[in-house]
Amino acid sequence: MEHRPQNPTNSVDEMAQAIQQLVNAMQHQQPQVVDAPVQHNDMNEFMCHKPPKFNSKATPNEADAWIQENEKIFRVLGCTDAQKLEYATFLLNGEVEY
Repeated sequence: MEHRPQNPTNSVDEMAQAIQQLVNAMQHQQPQVVDAPVQHNDMNEFMCHKPPKFNSKATPNEADAWIQENEKIFRVLGCTDAQKLEYATFLLNGEVEY
């Protein structure tokens, strides 16, 4: 892993960019064809999968890993874009939450 000098402004900017990339990716996904009706999932079901929290101290590599881990959960649950956004923002902690 690359070691970068800790600059809080750059770290927060990088986290904001990573989150914006997640939102953009979720908005540009093609609708999936599903044979069975999609179930509405709720926050409790999402949290049963123990999604990782995200804070402003994460490195860009950790931010990418956070996105990938949550995308796996979103796929398993068949989440809508609105649910993805709601659940992902719920997992934000600290400065990155604002």
